[in-house]
Amino acid sequence: MLLLTGHKGHIGSKVFERIHNDVIVFNFGGRLEDKRDINYLKFDSVIHCAGSVPNNFFGKDSSESLEKNTQMTYRVLRKYKEAASKDSMFVFPSSISIGHQNPYSIGKEFCERLCAFFSLVYDLNISSPRIPSPYGPGMRESVMSLFVQRALENTELFIYDTEKTQTYMYIDDIVNWILYSYDSKESGVFSVDLPSVRMDELAELVIGILNSDSEIHVLKNPKRYYESDIVLKRDVVELWGQPQLASYIPKITLEEGIKKYAEFYLAKNRR
Repeated sequence: MLLLTGHKGHIGSKVFERIHNDVIVFNFGGRLEDKRDINYLKFDSVIHCAGSVPNNFFGKDSSESLEKNTQMTYRVLRKYKEAASKDSMFVFPSSISIGHQNPYSIGKEFCERLCAFFSLVYDLNISSPRIPSPYGPGMRESVMSLFVQRALENTELFIYDTEKTQTYMYIDDIVNWILYSYDSKESGVFSVDLPSVRMDELAELVIGILNSDSEIHVLKNPKRYYESDIVLKRDVVELWGQPQLASYIPKITLEEGIKKYAEFYLAKNRR
């Protein structure tokens, strides 16, 4: 039996739509001190989408998010170890943001290393696809959603840093990759070959695709908001080594995804 955690989140809910007839679900409580247990559930495979995303990546809730995510992942891995067989599979959607010096990314890396430890020490099938920035229906507010919405309204697009780059993946492709990873039974950490775009390039792309009259306004930001003083030491042995290039190939280009999300947004606001 397959356990899906986080089925109410953006990615988990889309996975649940695809496999809801063949899965049991479990959501951890919203508080760090929540002691809900998964020991009463019977499962031998897992897609672990549960995760706490902080409102402020450098505020107090970011540290709580780090602690909660690592606790959740360890508890699910420990339960998986008890029932797993050679045909079992554990998929932990990690993040392409690993390497960024903020508590959320550091927590993702720690969880990825936990997965590597359980896989290698206990000979378990565990895969960690490193997910690019998701976008599409159901997404929380983000650069992509704001750009698309403001471009459709022909209002100004604001950019804080023209040098920052990001890699995007449409939600349908993310779900397909997670399910592909589950079926493949391949262990390791995986990445996909997608281009990164600067924020000004993304803004120009959105404006062009949507034939918008929006203009781009670059704001001066004295502190690069995606960096912090936290440093993760790199002298720890990489258990799984460098990420392998996934054999899954995304089907939806960035241009197609922007059009699909714009269509969804317009249809939603006509209701």
